[in-house]
Amino acid sequence: MEYENLRVAFEAQMLEMYHPVIGIIDTPWLKRAEGEADYENEYVQGCWVGYQVYRAALVRALPNPRSETYVEYFPDVEGGCFNEAKYIAAVNAALTAAGITVKEGV
Repeated sequence: MEYENLRVAFEAQMLEMYHPVIGIIDTPWLKRAEGEADYENEYVQGCWVGYQVYRAALVRALPNPRSETYVEYFPDVEGGCFNEAKYIAAVNAALTAAGITVKEGV
């Protein structure tokens, strides 16, 4: 996700999560410090840093579907066939190993 889009998503989430609860999160509270790299409010700045770390942790490399690992060969079929079930299981395993919950049946 592009940096500015990430920031827009962060600010929208801050407004959605905290405004109804305590009523103090609003656009001025999300004011950026000079240079616009950081927020003036230390709490919001800490949340922003944590949000970036959280989002970066979601980036994972998935198994290569073109790998021979996911090709099955049958005696009566010329060439190999892609084993989609085996590939999906490998993707789910990679996501689970990264601490990401995989919801079945979606």
